[in-house]
Amino acid sequence: MTARRLYGELSERIRAGPRWKRRRPPSVMRDSDPKEIPREEPPPVGGSWGRLYAAVLLNLAALVVLFYLFTRAFR
Repeated sequence: MTARRLYGELSERIRAGPRWKRRRPPSVMRDSDPKEIPREEPPPVGGSWGRLYAAVLLNLAALVVLFYLFTRAFR
């Protein structure tokens, strides 16, 4: 790859901007069907993501209390 070719590709990328800001062509947007959007899978435990998040937060709170009690007991 020559330096001139490399510089050309690099300058095109800089002019185009970051990938997340680039717009998709209308043909790509038009072809997508909202009915074909995959739904989120349920979590492996608990039945819903809200319950799983609540369980994680309760576990964290229990560990904080447990470590606090250990700290107080072994001073």
